[in-house]
Amino acid sequence: MAFCKVSMGKLKTVASPFRQHSLAGVSRSTTILVAYLMTVTHFGWKECLAAAKAVRSYVSPNFGFQKQLQEYETTLLQEYRTWVQMEYGKNPLPDQEELRRLLSPKEEKVNEPPAGLGESKWNGAPSPGDHQPIG
Repeated sequence: MAFCKVSMGKLKTVASPFRQHSLAGVSRSTTILVAYLMTVTHFGWKECLAAAKAVRSYVSPNFGFQKQLQEYETTLLQEYRTWVQMEYGKNPLPDQEELRRLLSPKEEKVNEPPAGLGESKWNGAPSPGDHQPIG
């Protein structure tokens, strides 16, 4: 948890000049999220990106960022995973389990109870959590 706080504090300080250009969270911030998830879980960049897309379908790191994530996975990832675990101990957050759940949505939907008579949706209208940014 301290890793996340330190990283986010540094990120806010360093990122101030370009924050206004990444408000949509499509490429740059998604890349940072994926790199973090790779570091604190046992998943690779493709799985972490798929989990991010399960939550926000429009995220899409540009090709250059994808190549950097791939390079991070093959070069420095294991070293950083080891360092984070040694420095901060076991991750108190359920990141690994949450990603596993996001990557297997079919299994989760099987376990959901069917909608009752009073719980019908209006002709495919999106639920409150299904919104997407405009523009």
